Amino acid sequence: MLNLQDFNLHMLATYFSAHPHAASIFTYLIVFVESMAVIGVIVPGAITMPAIGFLIGSAIIPAGKTFLWSVIGALTGDCLSFWIGKYFKNRVHNLWPFTRWPSLLTRAEKLFYHHGGKSVFIGRFVVPTRAMIPMVAGMVTIPLIRFLFSAIPSACFW
Repeated sequence: MLNLQDFNLHMLATYFSAHPHAASIFTYLIVFVESMAVIGVIVPGAITMPAIGFLIGSAIIPAGKTFLWSVIGALTGDCLSFWIGKYFKNRVHNLWPFTRWPSLLTRAEKLFYHHGGKSVFIGRFVVPTRAMIPMVAGMVTIPLIRFLFSAIPSACFW
C-alpha cells in the first residue's frame, strides 16, 4: 500500500520515466480538475503544476506534448463549467456549496460584471475565481464562440 508521506518528486519522476504516456494523462486530469467549477477551488494545482514543470525541465516528460494536454485539460474543464452554468443559470445560487459559501460565486460574478467577456481571460490568472468564471459566463449566457475566443488564449498563456 502506498504511504502518502513517502511520496516525493523522485518517485513521480521514476514512474513517468517508465510510463511516459501516464504523464499526459496525469497532466490532463490535474488541469481539468483545477479548471472545473467548485472543484478547482479545492484542488491544489499550485503544488502539482510546479512538479510537472520540474519534470519537463528535467527532460523526464516532453514539453510540447505536456503543454498540449494541459491546454486541452483547461479547455475541457472550462467548457464543462460553462455548460453547467448555462444549464443551471440562476439555480446555481441554490446549489451546494454556494448556499454555504456564497462568496465563491459572488467574487466571480463581480469580476465578470466588471470586466465582461474579457473576465474569462483575466479570471484564468486570478486564483479564487479561476474555476468559477466559466460557469458565470454560462449563467449569463454569453455565446459559446465569444467564450472560446477568451478561453482558448487564456488556456495557452496560463
